[in-house]
Amino acid sequence: MDPVEIKFLQLIGAEIFGAILSLIGLYMFFRGITGKSDLIVQGKGVKAKLTNSAPGTIICLIGVGLIIFTLHSSSVIHEETALSPEHVLDLWSVNSYKVTESMDVGQVIDTIVGKGEDVRFTNTEITLRTPSTLGAIAKQELNDSKYWHIIAAINKNRHYYVLANVTEATKIPSKSLVQIWRVSRYNGMDSRTRIQVSAVDVRAVTMNS
Repeated sequence: MDPVEIKFLQLIGAEIFGAILSLIGLYMFFRGITGKSDLIVQGKGVKAKLTNSAPGTIICLIGVGLIIFTLHSSSVIHEETALSPEHVLDLWSVNSYKVTESMDVGQVIDTIVGKGEDVRFTNTEITLRTPSTLGAIAKQELNDSKYWHIIAAINKNRHYYVLANVTEATKIPSKSLVQIWRVSRYNGMDSRTRIQVSAVDVRAVTMNS
């Protein structure tokens, strides 16, 4: 079960238990059940003492206190852990060597990026102003020349080179169109988390507009 769901169930259970205690206390109070009880509460910045009170009053106060405490401690933080973009690019780089010349675009995507529902990447296209090597393009666009083979694999059908013979120093002519894949900020997130992240962005834009 999801940790958020477990926390939610725990909070609901505490609320219900507090409500039951409050009702029991009220029932005992109105039924006139007698007796004397003492309640002492002491904590950081808080000190309260109730002596010689009816048991119903004490039980009702405990229930109300539990409800209040639960409401104030009911914040749930859902942390989404994901691989860093650099780590993802390292995986893509390894996978890019599995790409063959005969693969179509869909097969290349599945091979390099993967088939998971939470896999996300952005696809952009740049036009080279001057002749550039694959290593230089990777350095400029992906911040490290070691990712050159990713670019080589995804641009293999543009006939700039033969994939089997390509190297980091392979030069692409000027005015050539080159596809660049980048790791999306949503990579590794499930659909619910992507919606939540998008909603935050929408609210930020609305507040700043």
